[in-house]
Amino acid sequence: GTVTMELAHFATPTVVFYGLSLLNAVLAKFMFKLDQIRYYSMINIIEDKEVFPEKIKSGYDPESVLESAHAVLNNRELP
Repeated sequence: GTVTMELAHFATPTVVFYGLSLLNAVLAKFMFKLDQIRYYSMINIIEDKEVFPEKIKSGYDPESVLESAHAVLNNRELP
């Protein structure tokens, strides 16, 4: 959490990844209603907007990782 704050402070291009096992994903979805949370990284939560793109659970594949990285490094808006 605090790492994303530091990266934002120093304006470091970043894409945030969170990987969850199948069991943790199921628990998060049904017990904690995490599928209703808009953001997971601290900076995005505090700013209430996507400062850093986030890839959660199995929501990332090599193509989307590359696309997000290129967009961040080229300072473009993400799709």
